[in-house]
Amino acid sequence: MTERLTFIGNFAENNGSIQLKEISLTDEGVYSCIFTLFSAGSYETMISLTVLVCPEVKMSEVTPLVGESEEVMATCTAAGARPPANISWHLGSFSDSMKTMTNSTAHLNGTYTNTSHLIGVPSRHANQQQVQCVVNHVTRNQILNYTINVHCAQGDRLILLSQSPDLNGLYICKASNQYGEASGSIYVFMTSETPKIAVICLVLLSLVIVIGLLCWIKSKKYPG
Repeated sequence: MTERLTFIGNFAENNGSIQLKEISLTDEGVYSCIFTLFSAGSYETMISLTVLVCPEVKMSEVTPLVGESEEVMATCTAAGARPPANISWHLGSFSDSMKTMTNSTAHLNGTYTNTSHLIGVPSRHANQQQVQCVVNHVTRNQILNYTINVHCAQGDRLILLSQSPDLNGLYICKASNQYGEASGSIYVFMTSETPKIAVICLVLLSLVIVIGLLCWIKSKKYPG
């Protein structure tokens, strides 16, 4: 440790301060300061050193399928903190319809990782809504914005089984392969008289557009 210690005090001012560089968790502990005065003897005082570690904060993307049962909607992690960080959420209009579940893991080196899951029922109304993960720590506070992404279905076909105006809205189809990815969108507007076959045709048309875009991307990357 001696190579990392630097005296920064001033004996004339009775200041015996030292500086410890490149500090690590193993440096935490109680240190003794001993000084001797002529004819008065030696004096000793104890100094506690506490090492703080700022957490690494991130949001993990979650894409639940629309349904009626509760699913994880978003995940926020504060990793490697000392002491452990506190995670909370700003949910806006979803405060009453979503809940959180937080897990804490203690590591052998004395740091902690906290993971908080936002849990709710994935619905069309929750799609593209904004929430915030708030991480509080003695070193700094952070706020991460997150947009909830709810997928309607997986596969190459989306069939709307009812003709309710509640299904009105923007639908986005995404397709990808080894050559790239593309997306197409269509806005569906239905009244009670809208024929079901018309809705299916619109969705299939959107899929055809996406496939066409992928073929175009492939032809550009691999001409001939």
